Amino acid sequence: MESGRPAAAGQREPVARPAAPGGEQGRRDGAEAARALEKSPQLASRVGEMLPPGTDVQGAAAGFGNLGEFLSAVHVSRNLGIPFESLKGEILKGSSLGEAVRALKPDLSGDELRREIRRANQMAKDELRKDRERRTQRDRDRIQSRTEGRRGPGEPR
Repeated sequence: MESGRPAAAGQREPVARPAAPGGEQGRRDGAEAARALEKSPQLASRVGEMLPPGTDVQGAAAGFGNLGEFLSAVHVSRNLGIPFESLKGEILKGSSLGEAVRALKPDLSGDELRREIRRANQMAKDELRKDRERRTQRDRDRIQSRTEGRRGPGEPR
C-alpha cells in the first residue's frame, strides 16, 4: 500500500506492477512492439493470422510498451474470443491485461482469469523464444555463407 493508509472497506488496494521488460521508453512512445515486429517479418506474419482479417499488424501493435505485452494481448483475445480492439482499448486506457479481461469478460472466475493470463503470457514467451532462435540461426547461416564465399577454390574449410 503506497499511501500508508489501509484501503477502505470494499475497496481494493492499489497493485504495484513490475516494470515492463521493454522499459519506460517503450511505454512512453508506445512504438516498441511495432518496431520489434518490423525486425521480424515472420513473427509479424504469424501474429497477423491471429488477428481479425485485414488488421494491420503494425497498427495493432502500436501503443503497447513491448512485444511480449502485445503478444499476450493477442493470445488472450484469441483464446477467450474477446475482440482485440476492445482489449487493446482497455489496456491503452491504463488497465493491466488482467483488468482489461475482467472488464470485458466479467463472468470469468478469478481462477479462470489467472489461468488464461498465465496461458497467454506463456504463449507469448514461446513465440518470442522461437523467433529469437530463428533469427539467431538466420544470422549464423549468413555468417557461414559469407565466410565460405571468401575461400578460394580448393581451400580447406
